Amino acid sequence: RRVAIGLAEARQGQLDSALGTLSRTLDSAPADSRVQLAIGRVYLARAERNRDASSLARATEVLERAMGGTAPRSEGLALYGRALHLSGNLVDAERILREAVSTSPVDPEAFLFLADTAERLGHHLMARDALVNLDALQGDTASAATRASRARRIGTLALHGGDAPAAAEYLDRAADAGEDSPAVLGL
Repeated sequence: RRVAIGLAEARQGQLDSALGTLSRTLDSAPADSRVQLAIGRVYLARAERNRDASSLARATEVLERAMGGTAPRSEGLALYGRALHLSGNLVDAERILREAVSTSPVDPEAFLFLADTAERLGHHLMARDALVNLDALQGDTASAATRASRARRIGTLALHGGDAPAAAEYLDRAADAGEDSPAVLGL
């Protein structure tokens, strides 16, 4: 329950308060890898928000420890891969994130992280496939705006990857869903 409270605080942007709640929880259960995973998630959020190298280093350290326990493996790999991505280690991040999306039960966030990393490495079709899988996994639970934006991104990645038929299909979906800017229509 305290982990849920800490993560709720983090979602509200109260990262220091979340770390306090989770640290107190870790004091009472130091071997609980689920608590460590939650702490790593909050440090990672702080590193992304503030571009903070010390938070990124702390997130990486805590996430490495969490993966050795009973925490959900796909989630741990996804967060660790994201930390590697933020630290600039894109090749290892992509390898870890590919493992995260192939580990069941899969953490949906891993697909988005893989798409970001693969795209930065110029692996456009791998990034496209990750987003297609995420879209299929989330289905109608994602908002219409999210699905339209994702369709635009999938179409753009397909175009850059040389898959013109898929690009046209997804860019048409994006335009039909309201992503009809001149840039999208030009693509």
